[in-house]
Parts: sequence; structure tokens; C-alpha cells
Amino acid sequence: MRKSIGYILVLGVMGCGKSDSAPATAQSTRQNAAPPASGVADLPKNTAEQALQLAQEFIQKNDVKSAIQLLNQAIQTNPDLVEAYMARASLCADAQLFTQAIRDMDKAISLKPDVAEYYNTRGYFSLMQENNGAAMEDFNRAIALDPNYPQPLNNRGLVRISLGGQFKQSGDTEQAAIEFRKAVNELDAALRIDNKYVDAHNNRGFALSLAKQYDEAIRSFTRAIELNSKYVNAWNNRGQAYALTGQHDLAAADFTQAIELRPTTLEYYQLRADAYLAAGKTDLARQDLDHVEWSYELDAINRHLTAEP
Repeated sequence: MRKSIGYILVLGVMGCGKSDSAPATAQSTRQNAAPPASGVADLPKNTAEQALQLAQEFIQKNDVKSAIQLLNQAIQTNPDLVEAYMARASLCADAQLFTQAIRDMDKAISLKPDVAEYYNTRGYFSLMQENNGAAMEDFNRAIALDPNYPQPLNNRGLVRISLGGQFKQSGDTEQAAIEFRKAVNELDAALRIDNKYVDAHNNRGFALSLAKQYDEAIRSFTRAIELNSKYVNAWNNRGQAYALTGQHDLAAADFTQAIELRPTTLEYYQLRADAYLAAGKTDLARQDLDHVEWSYELDAINRHLTAEP
């Protein structure tokens, strides 16, 4: 598969059954890091609980700046309010500020050290930083706290996929194959707990594709699509698996579904064009390639207009 793991796979945070989930010990111990926001003096003073409730309302309205202000206020008023750290960590992660998100999770875990979901969440943030060691430690801890919690098993499979990719890139294909098989085992364990876990089916298919077990991968992607027909990653992944097995018409059909779900993603047009070319449908391929070229030109014009109104 051509895309990075972070793009194709859906990683679990607080329940990655939704379709869209540096070692922590090396992070700064400063507790109140957050995305930039104006001073809390701009807002009326509230109790910590009131500030947290208001922040959650602003999050629902996508007013991140006000939400951050209120969460900062809540934490300053009550430094032991774990829900405020959790909410701020989520906003930091949305802004790709994973170091700050981990700091807030460190504080949440220090306040409530026996919550499996907190370790799973912090492990996810470490995985986003490609810190596989810290991520694995947190997923292991989450599983130890709750053996029937499927998300960290799914995420531990993603660590295995990442490690396998590293071995493959370094030329150690034997060790890569071992990690991909371990990833499948982890994802199978998650599915034994929840056989309708859509992300785990998709991620299992991805691991199998990397191991070049395309037929079984296609079955996993198909199961994900059966569970959620709007799961664009599974359509895209299955299309690429079909293409790798020479089933180019089926690949083009899957990329068409992906385009219908996300018509602005140009890579799907490029992949469908490749499938059309392989199937000998040059006219259809040309249409997709023309669309990609036109979209890039339009984007260049828009950027120029923004820079030079």
C-alpha cells in the first residue's frame, strides 16, 4: 500500500470502533502546556467545574480558542480536575501538538493511575510521534488493566505494523514478515473481543496486504465495508489489494466508491486512473488524470490569489 500508516489506518483513542487512533518519560514535566490562547482574563471567572462544562460547550461549537482558555482556567482553579486535562489533551492532539497532549495525559494518569483508557490514549499520542517503545508500554499497561478492552490490542497491532515497515525499509524482510504476522495476531485478539470492530478488520487487512497475503486481506477489507459501507479507507485499501492481484476492474470500482465518499481526495483519482490504464480503459484514465491536473492548477491559482489579492 502506498500511503503511510498514519493516513490509511484508523488508530484507537477512546474507542476507535468509530470510523473515522520520544518516550513519555522523556517529555517535559511541565503540566500546563497547551495550544496558544488569549489570557483567561478575557473570560469571566468560574469554578473549575463550570469552566470545564463551558469548555465542552465551546468544543461542540468548534470554538477551540475559547475552549482552551476555559480549560486553562479550570486547571488553574483545580489542578486535580482530571477531566480538564483529558479534554485539553484531545484538543492538543487535534492540533498535532502531541508533546503537549502527552504532558496532559501524564498528569491525568498521575491523578488516576488505574484507568486503562488513559494509557491507551497516551499510547496513541506516542504512536503518532512514531515512538513505538513508549506506545507499546502504554498499550501493554492498558491491556493488563483491562484484558477485555479491544482498542489497545488494535493499537498494539499498529505498533507491530510500524515496526514491520521499519524492518522492511531497512531490507530485513524476514523480520518484517514476523512483525506483520504478530500484528495480525494482535488484531485477531481484538476481534475475538469485538467481532464488529470495523477498524480492526481494516487494519488486519492492511497488515495482511503488507505481508502479501492479498486474498485474505481482501476478505478483511470486505468485512469492514459490510459493517460500514461509508468507511472510505477500507474501499481504498481493498482497491489497492485488487490492483496488486491484477483485478483492475474491481479496483477501479472500489476507487469510485472512495471518490464518491471523498471527492476532493486526488489520490483516489490517480489510483483509479492507474487501474483504468491497467485494464486498457485509456479514455477513462485520461479523464481522471485531467481532473487531477486541473485540480492542481486550480489550487496553484487559489494560493496565488491568497498571496497576491
